[in-house]
Amino acid sequence: MIDLKEYEVWFVTGSQHLYGDDALKEVAEHSRKIASGLSEAKQLPVKVIFKPVVTTPEAIYGLCLEANNSRNCIGLITWMHTFSPAKMWIAGLNALQKPFVHLHTQFDRDLPWSSIDLDYMNLNQSARSPSLNNPPIRKSRFDNKSYGSARNQRLVCTDER
Repeated sequence: MIDLKEYEVWFVTGSQHLYGDDALKEVAEHSRKIASGLSEAKQLPVKVIFKPVVTTPEAIYGLCLEANNSRNCIGLITWMHTFSPAKMWIAGLNALQKPFVHLHTQFDRDLPWSSIDLDYMNLNQSARSPSLNNPPIRKSRFDNKSYGSARNQRLVCTDER
C-alpha cells in the first residue's frame, strides 16, 4: 500500500513588492498558518508544505521547476494575496508538470465589518484574477470547512495536462 504521508503539496502564495516588507512578512505568516491548518486537516492525506511568498515571474518559474523535479511534491496550492498579477504566473504555470489548485479565500474567516479599512483588505483579501479564475478546468468544492484561520470558500482544481 502507498503511504501518502510521504507526499507533499506545496502551498505557494503570490504577492507583490508594492505592499512593502512588513506587509509581505505578515502575508508569509498568514500563509504559514493556512498551510499548517491544511496539513493538519484529516481530509487531506498528504502533507501541505509552506513555501516562501513569491513576488516575481522568475521566482514563480523557479518554484514551478523545483516542484517538477521534486519526487515528493505531487502538486501546488496557490493563493494570491490581494493583487498578484496573473501575468506573473504564465511562464511558471506553463512549465509546471504537476496539478495545482487555486485557493480563493481571505485570511480571516470573519470580516471585522465595523473597523474594516484598506489596510485590512490589503493584508487579508485574496485576488480573483480572471486569468486564474476562469480557465477551462474542473471545479471541486469544500464548502463551509475551516482550515486554520482560513475559511475555504471555493477550491478550483486543474485537470492533468
